[in-house]
Amino acid sequence: MSARGSAVRPRRRGIVERNAAALARVPRQRRPKRTVLTAADCRAILAALAGWRYLPAAVTAMGCGLRQGELLALGWEDVRPDAVVVRTSLTRISGEFVRVPTKTEASEATVPLPPFVRRALDAWDAVQAAEWRAAHPEDEPTAIEEHRRKGHVFTTAAGMPVHGSVLTHQFQARLRAARLRVITWHSLRHGTADLLADAGVQQTVARDYLRHASYTTTADHYTGSSPAALNLAALALDAAIGGE
Repeated sequence: MSARGSAVRPRRRGIVERNAAALARVPRQRRPKRTVLTAADCRAILAALAGWRYLPAAVTAMGCGLRQGELLALGWEDVRPDAVVVRTSLTRISGEFVRVPTKTEASEATVPLPPFVRRALDAWDAVQAAEWRAAHPEDEPTAIEEHRRKGHVFTTAAGMPVHGSVLTHQFQARLRAARLRVITWHSLRHGTADLLADAGVQQTVARDYLRHASYTTTADHYTGSSPAALNLAALALDAAIGGE
């Protein structure tokens, strides 16, 4: 067989010696811009949630930067006077609520409680305690309280763990009713990072507060800057270089 015939046969069989697709330039996927939440945005969100059963959960998520699963896995034994201890995350497996390990090793940590979160948790504690007493009128108050303290912080009116999708659905419905921008529940955690950034908190501190596994995650994916913070940066540059 001639050299020409041997070269043609592979092409007739559909066998290509060079992958033309490898030469194509694939357009880079742009990461969508994340909307930064300012302090005013966060206050408006919390105002829209006034009267909602799970307002204290939203306050805790925003003030402590907890992921939804971490928030719903919290037990009263994890709540201290000045901090919450993140140990596990709540998920559903085969229809059952199960506590599983946190997203990363760094996620398991103690997070300080801002005073406004402490106040929200105290108010919620009183509500839940009253519900438990009403649901068990025949039991001793001391026994009821001891049993309640071994359970989840955030529960349904029936004392059951809260389903994350139900929480998100109700949260977004409240935002729509208030004609606010509809965001995901996880955006509350992003808002924590935004507030820390605007307050001038160093990113290394924000990383530890949000319990990211790496500094890169904080810098590249979470922390943003509001227009007000950017304007302050411009003024700082003007003061340094403008000389007036």
